[in-house]
Order: sequence, then C-alpha cells, then structure tokens
Amino acid sequence: MKKKSGGNLPGVKKKKKKKKKKKKKKKKKKKKKKKKKKKKKKKKKKKKKKKKKKKEEEEEEEEEEEEEEEEEKKKKKKKKKKKKKKNLGARTSLGCCKCYMFKSGYHPSLSNSGLQAPVSQVVCFSSIKCLAEMQPGV
Repeated sequence: MKKKSGGNLPGVKKKKKKKKKKKKKKKKKKKKKKKKKKKKKKKKKKKKKKKKKKKEEEEEEEEEEEEEEEEEKKKKKKKKKKKKKKNLGARTSLGCCKCYMFKSGYHPSLSNSGLQAPVSQVVCFSSIKCLAEMQPGV
C-alpha cells in the first residue's frame, strides 16, 4: 500500500507551525516599529508645541514690559510737567489786577527782563514798572 504524503506526519505539522509563528513574529515586529515611529512623531509634535508656547509667552512678556516702560515714561513726563507748573506758581504770586488786561499770554515787562510767566501769575515788581499802569488806555 502506498503511504499518503500529507499533514498527518508529526514533523511536517511542526514545520508548518514554525513557519506560521515566524510570520506572526515578523508582523509583530513591524507593528512595534510602527508604534515606535508614531511615538517619536508625537514626541516631536509635543516638543514643537512647547517651543511655540515658550516663544509666544516670551513675546507677550516682552510686549508687556515695553508697555509698562512706555507707561512709566508717560508718568515721568506728567510729573515733570506738574513740577514746572509748581515752580512757576512758587516764583510768582497774584499781584496787580491791571496786569490781567494783557491778552498776549505773557506780561511784556517780565519777558523783557528774561523771566516768562503767564499773565494770570504776573507780579508787579518794584524794580519793573507795570506797563498796564503806564498805559491806562490798554
């Protein structure tokens, strides 16, 4: 009788199983490689996002600092202007009522002497004659 050549022999079955197992292992390796690649891509994306966030935060901080500096400069300018006004007020006191008649903004007798004061703060000094008194028609 002829022997059947087929899968009934135990050695043959083992060989087939080994081949299948090898194929499965190869598939698993490929899957692992794909997973590793995906993880690397995700890490890179996260790093890029972090870098972008850091850059944006730094830019925002720089802009805020610039705005604060500008506000401080504005405050300093305002303070300086106020000080100048205070100095003028301290130098002069309200005096002759006739001096208010001048509408030019500065009293001419004071401007000739080198001082400049607004008409509302002019004082008629004894050494400088008030032009309002000298010219009654004005």
